[in-house]
Parts: sequence; structure tokens; C-alpha cells
Amino acid sequence: MNGQHDPISDDEFLLRRVLRGDVDVNLPVPVQREGFRPTTRDIDGISLFRERFVSPSEVANGNKGPAEYYVVRLRASDIRGLGLSILPDVKDDQLPGHSLIPEVSYPAKKSDKAKSKELQRLLAKLANGNFAHTPNDAIR
Repeated sequence: MNGQHDPISDDEFLLRRVLRGDVDVNLPVPVQREGFRPTTRDIDGISLFRERFVSPSEVANGNKGPAEYYVVRLRASDIRGLGLSILPDVKDDQLPGHSLIPEVSYPAKKSDKAKSKELQRLLAKLANGNFAHTPNDAIR
């Protein structure tokens, strides 16, 4: 299926949908760690999408509509530089290019809250200023 199951290369970009409320553009690091917080649905890891298979605006069209989301762009090599892995997780009920960071999962958060918060903070720092879509893009 058009390479979606192929391993993710270091030079690929991944997209993460972040709620508007988890971004404050007036702060030095605009994306707050909560933008990478696993929820109860994130049993296998938090979701990202491979940009080679889906556009930022498609990712923004999430549960609440594009006006509610920022989409940040992260390079795979930078994520791996944090000691994290990225796994393709192609599913029929997800957008193309769905992927997971298994180390940032709901069970991991429950077992070691301090480590989970630190990983979320580091991912948010990587996302700093790398907006591929903003809520304003949806309003235009």
C-alpha cells in the first residue's frame, strides 16, 4: 500500500495535531508539553502522520475541525535523537501515514509520570516554531 508500511527514514517529516489551547504563541516555546500528552486512547503511543502521505490541512481536519488545531512538523531524526522510536501504524480508520511514538503512551505515563512529562516537554521544544498549519489557516 504505497509505502505506508515502510520504515520511517530519518529525513522524513512527521505531523502532530495540537489543540489550540495547548499553544501560546507569546511564549518562548509556544507548543506546551500538553500538546504531546498521551490520552487514554494512546495505549500504543501518541499519533503522528507522515507528511509524505498526508497534508498539514488534512491532519488539522480532526475531531473538532481545522480552526481548533495547530499542526507541527517534526523531523524523524530529531525525534529519534531524543531516544524515541517512530513506528508506522497504518489503519483503515486513520489518515494515511499514521505513525506512533510508543515510548509516549498512556501506560508509560501512568508508570512514570516524571519521565513522561519530560519526554512531552522535549517533543514540544522540538516543535518550537515549526507550524505547518495554524487555526488562522482554516479561517482564511
